[in-house]
Amino acid sequence: MSFKRLFAGAALAVTSAACAATLPPASETGIADTRTVLVSDTGREIPIRTLTPSVCEAAACPLIIFSHGAFATYDRYDALLEPLAERGFKIIAPNHVDSEEHPARDAYDRSDALPLRVEDYQTIAAKTEASATIALGHSFGALIAQMAGGAVSNSMDGTVNRVDPAYRPDLIIALSPPGPYLGMVPENWRPIERPMLVMTGTEDVIPTIADDWQDHLVSFEEAPKSLAFALIYKDIDHYLNGIYGRERPPASPSEADLRTRT
Repeated sequence: MSFKRLFAGAALAVTSAACAATLPPASETGIADTRTVLVSDTGREIPIRTLTPSVCEAAACPLIIFSHGAFATYDRYDALLEPLAERGFKIIAPNHVDSEEHPARDAYDRSDALPLRVEDYQTIAAKTEASATIALGHSFGALIAQMAGGAVSNSMDGTVNRVDPAYRPDLIIALSPPGPYLGMVPENWRPIERPMLVMTGTEDVIPTIADDWQDHLVSFEEAPKSLAFALIYKDIDHYLNGIYGRERPPASPSEADLRTRT
């Protein structure tokens, strides 16, 4: 079994249980992969990628709102998103303003990233019909998923950012979420109100942001114990060893290597 299939299988097991969703066999699901634009209530255009299984054309399906990592883009996560879509989840992934490939990136400051990521999530949640909603994110995007579920974040100017409770998901999946960093303190994760799966690996180290891979588990440790779950992979780094998000570091195992180990 490939690592990405193993990873997707773990996520699917949790999402299916949490949302009580009946999902079709992968072989029965065709996928439409489109790029369009949503307009927020403030009039801002939000580029989105939508993966729509054919079974969702006639009825509402469980929805995954995916938030990419800092400076990344929705196109760097095929190994994560496509297997989920094949199992019957509709996926909407915004291209946030901090993305290296956002068409209007130069129009925004670094301080705009967090509040506009929150607006992206809320706009998608408000405009999309779904049988259930999962907030999924990687790295900075994992924090957005956690905020959707009730966590809060302090901007550098002291502003407290939060997601409107009207848009709470049924489940949070946080891939390598940040630890205490740039205004985040342990107390920020205590208001989480939804079941949350945190995933990380024993090589998941980012200098100055997460000097120890266990920093990624702070949100798991601080959230209500009845709602928090963690999945830890041995020898896996912040980008699942090059499977998504960023290029593979020279010394990392290739996906072929991972196949032999899983």
